[in-house]
Amino acid sequence: MGSRGIKSLKPIRHISDLFPSPKSYQAFQELASEMRNRGNRMSTNAVSELSKKMHKKKIYNRANFYWYVLEPLVQLGFFERRPFWNESLKKTQYSYVVVRYDLPRYPISSGYMRDAYFLCREWNDYFFEGTAKDADMYRNNWKEPSAEFTGSLSVSNLKNGELARPTTGQILERSRPIRNTTSG
Repeated sequence: MGSRGIKSLKPIRHISDLFPSPKSYQAFQELASEMRNRGNRMSTNAVSELSKKMHKKKIYNRANFYWYVLEPLVQLGFFERRPFWNESLKKTQYSYVVVRYDLPRYPISSGYMRDAYFLCREWNDYFFEGTAKDADMYRNNWKEPSAEFTGSLSVSNLKNGELARPTTGQILERSRPIRNTTSG
């Protein structure tokens, strides 16, 4: 990021920790609400108009918006700049798109990876409402395996929308190596 951007060495555990000042976080919230209203995608022209609007309202300086809000989010991978074809103008334009992270159900190890997990999970919840809540609901709705569990997940194993998970014994039975019993 060069000389600008995130300068703090404190742990970054929340979205607000990404920004150096409360004003830059307020500018991010303006950007985020506009992005959500537009389906998590904004053209570069729309982002420019938003920065002009914030500059006129004296919320945030236009140059600082790009340096301290938008550019760090792009460099950290939270936003992507993607090309798209504008049919009315007959040319390729760019838009900023919110990145959705595929996360495991539980955080990985400790330290940096754990902090990154919770930051990305909060990011998903901020833009894609209910992502973490859905994962928690899915995890908490596992049902005990039924007696007629056949060993593979198929439509017949799903009853009333419930998922049946195999027991540890069934998993170990399938993971044993197959031995040749004939001697030759």
